[in-house]
Amino acid sequence: MGSHMLSPCIAFSLMLFAMVVSHCSSSPTDNPRHLSSVQNFQKVDLTLYYESLCPACTEFISHSFLDVITEHLMPIVNLKLVPWGNARLFSDGSFACQHGPDECFLNTVEACIINFHPRPSRQLRIIHCIEALVQQGQYHQWASCLGDSYAPVLDCYNSGLGKTLEQQYGVETLQLIPPHRYTPWVVVNGQPLEENYGQFIAYVCKAYKGPSPPAVCKSATAMKELASDIEKVHEVCYASDRRT
Repeated sequence: MGSHMLSPCIAFSLMLFAMVVSHCSSSPTDNPRHLSSVQNFQKVDLTLYYESLCPACTEFISHSFLDVITEHLMPIVNLKLVPWGNARLFSDGSFACQHGPDECFLNTVEACIINFHPRPSRQLRIIHCIEALVQQGQYHQWASCLGDSYAPVLDCYNSGLGKTLEQQYGVETLQLIPPHRYTPWVVVNGQPLEENYGQFIAYVCKAYKGPSPPAVCKSATAMKELASDIEKVHEVCYASDRRT
């Protein structure tokens, strides 16, 4: 799809974003308390672009990604999750997802989770729970993962805020340079890892220049073992394979 065909979608969603941004929660890095920390500027930006029903994304998130992040890398990364993937954004603001309406629903629910919980570790744990259910073919039980956040997340979805958040994620994903070709799509400090996404640990460790690197960054063997475990995932979901 040529860039001239995407511009109406991008223009529409950017306008919509400007209208609603005041209603959306700020990210952890926008918080002055975080900006006042020198250590925050030394963290590595780690972004995962994914879609909720892609088998490769599901296995990537539910298998080892959570443990690697929470047990090893969380102190040195600014983690961002973007639940959009290979969906298509239309000029009227509507969107269609690669794996159908259920994926659009879950993507939007996960956008609401991200918006409600400012801590990436909390976002990841809940989304990990949902993606584990997806892997088990039980994703209709997604609400069991929310606990006390069920009401605000449901309100976010029903109010239309979730749709707006998804439109913003769509614009962000469409603006990736180079364009993403499949999901999961992992970016470290602006660098897409492409087929090396399973080796994100090594890239994060190399990019980190702050004090006291985590133990995993000091052990090539540990990095290799974790990468080997993470890379045991399904074939990626290609954007070119979407039917909508």
